[in-house]
Order: sequence, then structure tokens, then C-alpha cells
Amino acid sequence: MLAWQPGDAVQRRVRALLPDRATGAGRDVTVSLTTGAVVRDSRSFRPADQRELS
Repeated sequence: MLAWQPGDAVQRRVRALLPDRATGAGRDVTVSLTTGAVVRDSRSFRPADQRELS
């Protein structure tokens, strides 16, 4: 943020938590909306980490 100057492009990212309802496992993915590339893909949450979704 400190290096940003007016007129510089803004890097847009979205984070998605993608649960697998069959197994309870899931993925935590960050995607750049600017480039369309996956920035981070982590299988960071497991069934023991999740609360039941209602």
C-alpha cells in the first residue's frame, strides 16, 4: 500500500473456501482477478477443523 501511487493498477484478488460436502475436506484458494491466476491453493482445512454447515 505504501508504494501505491495514483494511476497505478489495483491488484484485485478473491479468496474462496471450497468445501467438499462428501468428505468434509476442503480447499482455501486465492485467485487474482487481475491476471486470472491462482495465487494460493491450500488444502488447509480438514473435517476436524470444520463446523457443520446448516
